[in-house]
Formats: sequence, structure tokens, C-alpha cells
Amino acid sequence: MKKIHEIDANLRELSHLTPFEKAEINAYKRALLAKIHADTRDVIESYEHLERVAKMTGMSLEAVEKLAETAIIELAEAMEKEFGVSA
Repeated sequence: MKKIHEIDANLRELSHLTPFEKAEINAYKRALLAKIHADTRDVIESYEHLERVAKMTGMSLEAVEKLAETAIIELAEAMEKEFGVSA
């Protein structure tokens, strides 16, 4: 979670922006959130097919599961970094 002084600094930065700059930042954040949501949904849906993916790639099931877990962790870290949300 972000510290109080980091949040205050962000608010001070945002107060000096024009409405167009604020809209651009908000559009970027919405797009990023949509991308994280879609990627998370894809990874979760892929759990149904892990055995098939392991057979197709010649990797062990444990290795494929580890890759899926790593992807979920990276997405959670992106959420925390960009939005201050800890998953």
C-alpha cells in the first residue's frame, strides 16, 4: 500500500494539471485497468487447459502451473504499483 506522503505528493501533482491532462491520465489508467482485468481473466481461464498445454509444450504440469502463478503475481504487482491496491 502507498504511504501517506506518496499519496499527498500525487494529489499535489494532480492539482496543477489542466482538465485535459487529468482526462488523459484517467483514460490511461482506465485502459491499464482493463488490460490487467483481461489478462487476469485469460490466465484464470487457462487453468482449465494447463494439462493440455503441458502436453503440447512438453513441459511438466508443475512448470506450467508455476508460469501461470508467476503471471498472476505480476498482474497483482502491477495493480499495487499503479492503483495502490494490494491483491
